[in-house]
Amino acid sequence: PVRSLHRFHQHQSVAYIIYHSSKIYSSCFCLVLTMIRISLDFLEKGHLHQLDRYLSPETQSIALEVIFWALSYTLFVQIFSHVLRKVYRRTKIWNYARQREGVFLGNGRDDAVLLTCLGIHHGFAAYLMYKGLTTNHPNTWRHGFLVETGFEVSDYVALILGIYPYAKHDGFKDDIKVALVVHHIPGIVLSVFVMGC
Repeated sequence: PVRSLHRFHQHQSVAYIIYHSSKIYSSCFCLVLTMIRISLDFLEKGHLHQLDRYLSPETQSIALEVIFWALSYTLFVQIFSHVLRKVYRRTKIWNYARQREGVFLGNGRDDAVLLTCLGIHHGFAAYLMYKGLTTNHPNTWRHGFLVETGFEVSDYVALILGIYPYAKHDGFKDDIKVALVVHHIPGIVLSVFVMGC
C-alpha cells in the first residue's frame, strides 16, 4: 500500500509537492491569524487631505488600501517564491516534477511554487472575508476583498514589468496570460461598485 501511494504521488507531482508543504501552510496560517490581530485602522482611515477636493476620503482610503496590498503581494511573491524553491528542492519529487508540463508555467515544479503563493494569498483574502461575514465586521470583509483587488493590480504590474512570474525565464504560457488579464478585469471594476465609491 505504501508503494502504490508513493507511485500515485509521483504521477501527481504538483499535488505531491504542495501536499508536502503542509508545514509551510500551517506556518502561514499562524501568520495570518497574527496579522488579523494587528489593527488595520490605518488602511480604513487613510487619505490625503490635498485630494479631498477631488476624491472623497472613503474613495482615497480604498485606493490606498489596494495599492498597499498590491505592493505587499508583489514583495511577498518575489521573496517567498525563492524560499519555496529552496524548501521544495529538498523533496524527492523535485526533479521528477520538472519533467511534467505545468498548467501556468513551463513545468510542474515551477507551477508548484506559483500555486503555493497563489493559494496562500487567496486563502488569506478568503479568511478575512469569511471572518468579516461571521463576526458581522464589514471592515474585515472589506480588507479581504481589497486584498484580492490588490493582487489583481499587482499581477498586471508584474506582467507589464516582466517580473515573477512573468519574467521570460519563468516560461509563463501566453494563452494563460491572456486568460488572466481578462479574468482580473471584473474584480478590479467591481471593486468600485462593491465598495460604494
